[in-house]
Amino acid sequence: MKPNVSHSTATAILVAVVVLLAGCSGLSEAGPSTPADDSVATESTPTTTTETPEPALSGRLLVVVEGEERHLSTSADSDFRFDDQDRHTWHATESMSLAAALETAGVNATDESLTIDGRTYDESDENTTITYRVAGTPIEDPREYRLEDLDPAHELVVRVDTDGQQSADRLLDQSHPHSHGQLDMTVAGEPVEFTQDRYVLASERFHFHGDEGGERWHAHSLSLTVADALSTFPGTNVSGDTMTYDGTTYRENGTSSSFVVTVDGDRVDPDTYVLKDGDQVAVTLDETDP
Repeated sequence: MKPNVSHSTATAILVAVVVLLAGCSGLSEAGPSTPADDSVATESTPTTTTETPEPALSGRLLVVVEGEERHLSTSADSDFRFDDQDRHTWHATESMSLAAALETAGVNATDESLTIDGRTYDESDENTTITYRVAGTPIEDPREYRLEDLDPAHELVVRVDTDGQQSADRLLDQSHPHSHGQLDMTVAGEPVEFTQDRYVLASERFHFHGDEGGERWHAHSLSLTVADALSTFPGTNVSGDTMTYDGTTYRENGTSSSFVVTVDGDRVDPDTYVLKDGDQVAVTLDETDP
């Protein structure tokens, strides 16, 4: 016996089948979520990025020309560049000479000359001195010295000093690169002890630190002469060819002298010689000519 299906019921069944088939068709077109097939290559839009080279070496650099500090500029992607946060700190991606590093900043350096900001200074010029030092040690030729990773307390210093340059009027803060050196001073054959309170931090511009045993001086100025430095001591004044110390005036008289100043063993004029990082200064005072 055949089941009795009404026309309305048949129509409803037909509509349900059509809807079901449409739903299955949609699923087959979208497809279930499956892991990507690694064997199928996908295209991506290439992007261009500028990466800053990773630094291999770093240190600090101070450039002083005629008593004024010069801040150098380099491109961010060069092999030698300056830190974004500290303009004294440099980074190098590879070993290079000091001359090559300075050249990236538009400075041409040789053992006897320095060209910076379009001007060339030469040691053959009268009263012109060009010095390169690292941690107080002289660099004979910047083309031969290779950059090295430096302790933050040590700096590369490039200087050009001339007669009549800017005097010591700018005081550098403690964090600014500054010069250090040694000072030996004798009065009538007796050594002066720079551990005494009168010399420890007696002046912001030139002083000794109490925790260093008087072994080195600190000069917080870009253009400090020996006379400027010594005159910071209480009861001391250096002017012309005389030095007054503890109420006694000592006078320089050519080779027969009761007042002699040397730097690294060479006799200098304390009024014109500008202190440099690593200088070993010796002052001899005698009440009678030798």
